[in-house]
This record gives sequence, C-alpha cells and structure tokens, in this order.
Amino acid sequence: MAVLNLDIAQRLDIICRKGDTFEFSFDVGSALSDITGTWTMEVRPTEDDDDTSVLLSLSAQNLSGGVITLTGTSTQMSNLEAGLFVYDIQLKDTDNSTTKTYLYGTFKVNDDITTV
Repeated sequence: MAVLNLDIAQRLDIICRKGDTFEFSFDVGSALSDITGTWTMEVRPTEDDDDTSVLLSLSAQNLSGGVITLTGTSTQMSNLEAGLFVYDIQLKDTDNSTTKTYLYGTFKVNDDITTV
C-alpha cells in the first residue's frame, strides 16, 4: 500500500506569559522567502473544547530574507486567560490560491503576577 502525505506541518509547542509582549521570529529559508503572502497565527481553545472561537490572531507579511515575525501586544496578551490552548501558523499566498500550514502545537499561557 502506498501513502501520500501532504501534511508538511511541524509541531512546535509555545509557552508564553500573560500580559507580556509576544514576539516570535522564524526563518522560513530561501525556498519560501520568494512567496508573497500573509502568515497568520491563530490561537484557539484546545481541541477537546467545543468552543471554536479565535482567542488571538496575529499576521505578518512574507518579508525579504525569509525571516517572519509575529508580534502580539501586551494588551492582546493580557486578554488571554492563563491556560493551555492550540495554535497553527499558515501561509496564504497573495492570490489566495494556496494555503499551507507550516507550524502547529500547544500554546501555553502562564499567569502573570504584575499587571501594570
């Protein structure tokens, strides 16, 4: 029996802190740096939860050099409850003909003491 696996996504679990600025940079390399499109990260409740609402959505344009940076403000991060969630990061090319998921995993938010 043959298998065709089109799932190229890699698992990467993320731990961050409630209320702290979130900044995640990753290098997609030369193969993807020429693609013009938008990278989008969505954080949602865990797969066990029936709630499908988006808790956090960040996006960035594909930049020259292949380094993508997704940034969430401290205000956005303050709106998240401490807990365990799921996320993925997708690239949608400019003409919207192709969407691929490159990263996925758990998104753990640790509680913070100082709330300035």
